[in-house]
Amino acid sequence: MSAVDLQLADATSLEPSSVDSSLEHSRIGDSSLDPSQPELSSPTDPTSWPKGGLLFATGGSGGHIYPAVAVARELAGRAHAVAFLGARDGMEARIVPAEGFAFHGVAAGKWDRGRPDPRQGLRAARGLGQAVRLLRATAPALVVGFGGFASFPGLAAARLLAVPYVLHEANALPGGVVRLFARGAQAVAVSSEAARARLPGARRLEVSGFP
Repeated sequence: MSAVDLQLADATSLEPSSVDSSLEHSRIGDSSLDPSQPELSSPTDPTSWPKGGLLFATGGSGGHIYPAVAVARELAGRAHAVAFLGARDGMEARIVPAEGFAFHGVAAGKWDRGRPDPRQGLRAARGLGQAVRLLRATAPALVVGFGGFASFPGLAAARLLAVPYVLHEANALPGGVVRLFARGAQAVAVSSEAARARLPGARRLEVSGFP
């Protein structure tokens, strides 16, 4: 069974009323899979995006972005509408549109525990407000978080608006954002057994491998 199946279907089979139905509602017609179509390629106008799609929250490094892109490709091939949210000045702002997916950038700080900078917290707060407006405009069926501080605004907005979300953690040592949101996630997929013990609050956790 593929890692994608474990992450977004089998791993969430205990929550049929939320995640399973969310995935079904995110399906679109085959004609919408063409990246030239407005609903998948309008990064500056999220209101033109399809309602009820999947919103991927990720960014910061290739280790967070490329697994998300791999899963997005698989789901797009299954007729799901996928768009991305990340830091407007992060590498995801360049990579994601180049892969043919709609991208919306928001402000995203980066909290350094050794040298905390309050300005980064303010940036994250601005990004949260921007993400809340985006989720209200696009009404995603499910938010999928892949870690990295750039995923914080999207996941926090999902929690505030009661939008179901799932997580994927590629590292053996889960990052701060995944640890913060694991307890409220419908499911958490990890790449190794080493990460399982470090996420005791997750309601459903599966070792799915690296996509």
